[in-house]
Amino acid sequence: MKPRVVSLAPMCLDPAHDGASLRVIEVARAFRDLGHPATVIGRDFLLELAPDGGAKSSRIEARWPGRSEAVVRGLLTSGHYNEIKHTSPTWRQAVRAYLRDHDHDIVIIHMLWMIDLLSDLSAAKVIALETHNSEWRLYDRYLDQSRNPLVRRLTNTSRRRLDEVMVGLPKDVILVHISEADLLDHRERRPDLRHLLVPSGCESLPRKNAPDYSVSRKRMIFFGNLANKMNNDALGGFAEEFWPILRDVADFTVAGSNPSATVVELCRCHGWELVPDFTDEAKVDLYERSHFAILPFRYGVGSKLKMLDACGHGIPVLTTRAGNCGGLNLPPFVTVADSPEVWRRVIVDTRSFDPSWSRAADDFASAHSQTEALAPLIQEIEDRIATRAPVS
Repeated sequence: MKPRVVSLAPMCLDPAHDGASLRVIEVARAFRDLGHPATVIGRDFLLELAPDGGAKSSRIEARWPGRSEAVVRGLLTSGHYNEIKHTSPTWRQAVRAYLRDHDHDIVIIHMLWMIDLLSDLSAAKVIALETHNSEWRLYDRYLDQSRNPLVRRLTNTSRRRLDEVMVGLPKDVILVHISEADLLDHRERRPDLRHLLVPSGCESLPRKNAPDYSVSRKRMIFFGNLANKMNNDALGGFAEEFWPILRDVADFTVAGSNPSATVVELCRCHGWELVPDFTDEAKVDLYERSHFAILPFRYGVGSKLKMLDACGHGIPVLTTRAGNCGGLNLPPFVTVADSPEVWRRVIVDTRSFDPSWSRAADDFASAHSQTEALAPLIQEIEDRIATRAPVS
């Protein structure tokens, strides 16, 4: 049997509604499909995937700091907001117990700010660190947008902590990047490390049922972590710029985990349907009763996974240019436009389901296979296991 791959991802939610969680699960499944037993230790769950297709999930009871607590502690300690928010002693105990009782030659840590987990990985032969996206670019955006002194202070302290983490990374760690821009940003800071590009992939899951496209009002849907600032900003911008033009021809569903007070209020004010904390099965139903998936992002760090997911389901997509970050070769059912008038025209003019959408979804998924994208990391892992001792 091939060596086990253990992913440590305290920000990963089950079910996976947001891009980061989708990335974690898709990569684990790809390792499983390549013959590796794969384990994901997420925020409140432990998922074990067997090469024969079997899966076992159990819950982890852990207390996590809330947003306000993480902000206060970050300001008082000059720490990294996400590092504080995603640190739980009970979760670490669960991780240590699992690592003590199971082989873990290959370990993937998700997010730079979780590097403290290295102290528990002395037996690992290969350690990879998934960066997901460049946080420095995200911090630049926050500093450009906000004049709030507390936001700016927390952003700057988080950035300084990230700089410390980057400088302190051991040379044995492989950095895995989701995009070329992400790779270049990190490699400029640590050119001595091994950097690998592993783009995100998707599955072909075209809708078995689709709604009637001849109706006068079409339903749009947005999926995401509804506590995430980028998603909150996207929905706020959509309410201001797009909804006044679309409200007479469309209905809107906002679906995802942990809806913030801002999202709840937006849905209440504008009559949007809010679907929080749904199952994977319910997600299929939500796609099947929706006419369009939308990506109304104002800035473009991290939205590509939502595009991959929607395209894999064969649902027409309306996206801003920022939502189309990553330079994908998109299916013909994707409309990229920053104009709400263009979105409205597409909604009104799409009057029937097109069977070619499903074929295009199959072709798109074939061109974005997660197992094929893993090839550079798999080769690096095999080379290191064959030639090197455990990481010290």
